[in-house]
Amino acid sequence: MAGVEEGFSFLFIMCSSLTIELFYSLSPFFFASSSSFAGLTTALTSYLDLGTGVLILYYGGILVMDGEMSVGELVTFQLFWNMMNSSYQNLQGLVTSFTRSAAGAEKVFSLWDNTPDIDPTAGKSVDWEVGGGLELKNVTFFYQMRPDNIVLSKINLKIPAGKVCALVGRSGGGKSTIISMLLRFYDPKEGSVSIDGFKYDGLKVNELRRQFGVVSQVRRLHGKKRGEEKRREERRGEEKRGEGKRREGRGGR
Repeated sequence: MAGVEEGFSFLFIMCSSLTIELFYSLSPFFFASSSSFAGLTTALTSYLDLGTGVLILYYGGILVMDGEMSVGELVTFQLFWNMMNSSYQNLQGLVTSFTRSAAGAEKVFSLWDNTPDIDPTAGKSVDWEVGGGLELKNVTFFYQMRPDNIVLSKINLKIPAGKVCALVGRSGGGKSTIISMLLRFYDPKEGSVSIDGFKYDGLKVNELRRQFGVVSQVRRLHGKKRGEEKRREERRGEEKRGEGKRREGRGGR
């Protein structure tokens, strides 16, 4: 019986060592991609589980037929392997979760480490009576991810206080970019933007944005009006149906 136990112990140690060695040898290569790592470890574990189960049943069946162990002892060893395998699968799931968490944490930390291009605390306060005169002088702008695509080139625009200005042009002409620059979501690459003669880069961005009001073109702003129109149409339809029924009644008489 001692020889049987030693044989099964060697079998368990061999399978477990093979699994762990393969796991740690391949994990650095696949750690960067959690999906690839999870898929590989799942497939590897499944094949090792199947192979180990076959080896246990094969070797145990030989021992049972030779009379060196009973069927109950073989079942005991099989249950013992199932317990070990379940623990390993739980460990594998834990490592996969850690891998995904590490990838997510890396993105979060990279966002924390990023500093905004426009410092929200820098500049002087908007402490004067704002008139609202806006001016763009020799403004050139391109987006950071597309430096070869110049959106605005040497743009000069002056909007006096109290006047109305409409930006009209084709799609992609830079209208929204100009509005974003007036709200200081972006700073020009060249030139300057000013309000009442004060340049934007010398003002606190949060106090500057308080001087603006934005009305979006999103349709939900007119949801109440559309609802009223819909109810009027429903009432008109009911009135027309009622009038048609009355006409049918008079025709029948």
